[in-house]
Order: sequence, then structure tokens, then C-alpha cells
Amino acid sequence: MAERTNGNITIVAGLPDAPAPHLDARLSMSRKQTLAFRLRKQGWSYRRISDALGVSYSTVMDWMEMEADLVSAPYAPPPAMVRPALRAPANFSAPISSPVVPDSAVEAELFRRLDGIVAEQQAQADRLAGMEKRLVETVKAEAKSMGKRILDALKALSKGSKPS
Repeated sequence: MAERTNGNITIVAGLPDAPAPHLDARLSMSRKQTLAFRLRKQGWSYRRISDALGVSYSTVMDWMEMEADLVSAPYAPPPAMVRPALRAPANFSAPISSPVVPDSAVEAELFRRLDGIVAEQQAQADRLAGMEKRLVETVKAEAKSMGKRILDALKALSKGSKPS
């Protein structure tokens, strides 16, 4: 932020600098990476982020490129909730992956909520598809009606009478 004094008037230009985040020196790299993404969305430069988080400039660049790759990737719906199984012994014949079995009541509640969110998103997608279909049908009907009115007006003009 720039500040300039002109006589009795103080002119302040720009936005105030956001305070640097209070960092715990023991932050894990994944927490630093998450914080770097948030700071970048707030408009911080790579250099400022690297200084604030205590990581190299190239590390911040790598993180941002990785995020850009993730954002530009096409959306794919999440796979069915399956917990990856550990490597089975050679004499074990059960399937490698099995349905998720919650380890605790907290996980069970989280899975229940997640399933509810997924179901609600699917219901919203279905409603949006129905609305889009109705909208297209309405636009087609209006275009047909408008065409008929224009045609009637042209016929009336060609006969020399005033259109209604």
C-alpha cells in the first residue's frame, strides 16, 4: 500500500497488505501446501508465499502447477467407496478390494453424511437435466410461435392491409 502526504491531506492508494499468516514451524508440507493454495487465491505472489511459508520459490511453483493440472483435468465422478486392501497372502483367495467397513462410529457417521451428499448431488443433477429439457422445449415452442406471427404479419403486409 502506498501512502503520500500532500499538505494536510494524506493519500492512501491500493489495498492494505494482508497480514502474514501466523505459522507454526512444525507445519507439515501438506498443510503448507494447502495454505499456499489459499494465499495464492488471495492474490499473493509466489515469492511472498515462499517467504511466508519458509519453502523455496521452485517448490511453490511446483505446487501451483500441480494445482493447475488438477483444476484443468476433466471432472470424473468419484469411484464407488472401496477401501484399498493390503496385499493378500499368496494362498488367500478372497477379492482384493472389499466394501468400506467403518473403523469407528465417527467414520460411520462421516460415510453416512458423504452418501447423503452424493445422493443429493445426483438428485440436483437430475433436476437440472429436467429443467434444461423443459427450457429447450419452451424455447422451441416460442420460436415456432414467433415464426408464425412473423409469417402472418408478412402475409398481411403483402395484401396491403395493416397487421394485427
